[in-house]
Amino acid sequence: MACKILRFIFVLFTIFPYYAYPYCVYNQMIDGTKIYVEQQYGQGLIASSGRFKHEIDPNGKECCPYDSKQCSRRSEKGHPVTFLLSYSKEGQVHGEVRGIKGLAGGYIIARGAYEHVVYEFFDADDNRLYAVRG
Repeated sequence: MACKILRFIFVLFTIFPYYAYPYCVYNQMIDGTKIYVEQQYGQGLIASSGRFKHEIDPNGKECCPYDSKQCSRRSEKGHPVTFLLSYSKEGQVHGEVRGIKGLAGGYIIARGAYEHVVYEFFDADDNRLYAVRG
């Protein structure tokens, strides 16, 4: 009996996979620049003390699933979210803080070098929505 139940669960998850559509922030800076990110809007009310806030080293990433109240007020991809992003490099002045609007389930890629930071925002279907300079 237990074997049949396990087989049913395996088939269920094989046919109907669970997609958690996180949003992620990737640091693809080429010169050792760190990225700082903090979610400002879109998370659930209970997340105010534990909001998505990270320092991301070069070649690093931080993610948060859209179905978590820490990340998205509504458990659906496409829910509006807003982040503050900035950057720094050892021995340099902290870069400008930018507000980035996007959608839960999407992702942000920080590219370039300290003097030429570009933030690109993508939706959950890998469509590039827009890019801004840092």
